[in-house]
Amino acid sequence: MQGLAGCLGLLAAALPGRAAAAELAARSAVFLSQVSAHAAGGAANATAEGPEKYDYNDETEIPGMPVSVEFAFAALFVLLMASVPGILVGLLGGGNLTKAHKVESGCLIVWLCG
Repeated sequence: MQGLAGCLGLLAAALPGRAAAAELAARSAVFLSQVSAHAAGGAANATAEGPEKYDYNDETEIPGMPVSVEFAFAALFVLLMASVPGILVGLLGGGNLTKAHKVESGCLIVWLCG
């Protein structure tokens, strides 16, 4: 942290005029205090009760279904990506796939399912 303050001090000294140097020094002091406060104990606006709360929207439920709309779209996306190896087989025929096609398809399936 002191290295950064030293670099900012050198930069402030190189600026023409004392007003610009003083402004940079003040801004760097505020920045460094915010960084050290964040590193010391979490976000600067955390409360004593616990960590900072995020304001996420609730999931949109589908009536009569055990899944949400967000889950349905995520599953659709994963299935779309997972269908690429099958599309390759359909377009090129099973015998025309190279080792690279097979390895990439296998890695895709492992990545999506793992």
